[in-house]
Amino acid sequence: MLIGDTCDQEVVTGSEFMRQFEGGLTTLNVLQHFLTAEQTSGLYIPAIFSSTQTNLMRTLDGDINPVSLVASPKYTHTVPHVDSGAYGNWMLLVSGVKLWMLVSPEDEHQCFNPHSRTWSFDDEYKTGIIHYGTLEPNHLLFAPAGWVHGVITLERSVGYGGQFIDKADIAPCVRICETLNARGIDQTNYVTLLQQLQTAS
Repeated sequence: MLIGDTCDQEVVTGSEFMRQFEGGLTTLNVLQHFLTAEQTSGLYIPAIFSSTQTNLMRTLDGDINPVSLVASPKYTHTVPHVDSGAYGNWMLLVSGVKLWMLVSPEDEHQCFNPHSRTWSFDDEYKTGIIHYGTLEPNHLLFAPAGWVHGVITLERSVGYGGQFIDKADIAPCVRICETLNARGIDQTNYVTLLQQLQTAS
């Protein structure tokens, strides 16, 4: 889950985890800009994420695999969520500090409300399933397909990253999207794209 120059990872209880959201952290962390192929040519992007053989997102999105630059003011955050299409995602932090929190698709029903996109802790003893780590400059994080994740920016930061899917991810992503559809969260277009990609590959 955490690769490269990895961040530390530990398990926290529900009460400790929720304290990360106290103190006025209410501004969403959405300062995002998609980079062109020319702009990404000088950036370090691991081959597994940039290769047309390993990252089928390039097939979904045309000629290039879009990479986005994310600039985040201090004490902003993203709500917990599964990326559209349940794709995996990666980020390389250039500056600042971010706290990432991740939960697997098998465990998310125990602590995540997909309708309100909030954490919900019915039983604090179940929260050992939440993994979190601090991302600092030159740290690379990979969140596998379908993992719920939320991010708090502890220091003003800049990073870049993108989405990832390989052949082995397609069937699980379809199942996750269909589950979200059943919950009333529309993923129909993504299911169609995934099925087309499965046929093409």
